[in-house]
Amino acid sequence: MLTTMEQAAGPPKESTLRRDSHISVRVFVLLLGFLPTIVGCNRNSTEGGNAQAKRSLDVALEAVHPSSLGPSFAIVTGRIKDRPYGFLGSAAGLVVLEMSDVTHPNEVASLMTAGPPQSLFLLGDYLFAAGGPGSSIIDVSEPEHPVRVGFLPAQNEVRDAAFDPTRRLAVVVDFLGLSVVDLSDPATPLEIGSMRTSGAPLRATLDIARELALVVGDGDSPAETGVLRLIDISDPTRPVELGALSGSALGIAVDTTRQIALVAGRAGATTRAGSLQLVDVSNPRRPARLAAIAIPGVGFDIALDGRRNLAVVVGDGEVRGTGSLRVIDISDPGRPVDVGGLDLPSRALRVVLDADNRLALVAGGHGLIIVRY
Repeated sequence: MLTTMEQAAGPPKESTLRRDSHISVRVFVLLLGFLPTIVGCNRNSTEGGNAQAKRSLDVALEAVHPSSLGPSFAIVTGRIKDRPYGFLGSAAGLVVLEMSDVTHPNEVASLMTAGPPQSLFLLGDYLFAAGGPGSSIIDVSEPEHPVRVGFLPAQNEVRDAAFDPTRRLAVVVDFLGLSVVDLSDPATPLEIGSMRTSGAPLRATLDIARELALVVGDGDSPAETGVLRLIDISDPTRPVELGALSGSALGIAVDTTRQIALVAGRAGATTRAGSLQLVDVSNPRRPARLAAIAIPGVGFDIALDGRRNLAVVVGDGEVRGTGSLRVIDISDPGRPVDVGGLDLPSRALRVVLDADNRLALVAGGHGLIIVRY
């Protein structure tokens, strides 16, 4: 096998070969002992390079749509009366977008809320908007005329929420812990269970089939940079923590088919560099770290493209005031590969995917940023 330098220099001259033949034999004998290691290193490097080349993606900024209510912190999309809509949780409330043309959304309505929505999800013709002093229930059956029909106050600032449509339950996290909310009647949400955590939670997602909440946030002590908690919500009136794994944890997603959690966070306590960790959660009492990959910027949110085994991670950029989007190939959970990305013009806090059109819809400092991946 020729090295890169040998390939660049071309084949050696015949005279040189005759003159140095005795030296070459000695060197060859010495190298025999190291040959397996050298070949192994070259093979691994080549395979890794080829794997990345095969999956390399063109990632491009498609459009930026400023929100009339300022920076955006949350986004959800869905169909109302068989028409596509997007909903942004912005600094002053809710923004409604008609999205027949995804890359050119049309703002059709807005609604002031008690606080900036940090998390949004749809329940049929209702929208659950969690953030600030509590959670609002908004009737969006007429998207151009949203109406708040219910409100559930919180004891502390709400930071995130996740929805189980099967049992019509929401898990809401605030600075003290989490609460479980019954949404059988969306207009009258009812808290039916709660649990305190020693560290303040930040984000949550659900493994609905296994009735688990996966929550990331602050660690149990100042020495811990963060923690992933796995919480049993099979009895929604009595949530119970089953297991935990320490490590910087700001964003969370779960591949329920393979029972793998993806955790985004910082690479260090003070750095603006980030990481994405893949964690085996098949045994929720003993989560085990499988792999980690460095990413530029600090990840805050993750969306999964399950058909292509891709994770799209968004967050702060390496330069203050900017954002970052990276696409990670997670086909092999033990060897994630960064296959593309780009810097964004503002902070990026949330992302959802339009997988059919290969678009990432990012909520952040500029409202809505649309990226093709």
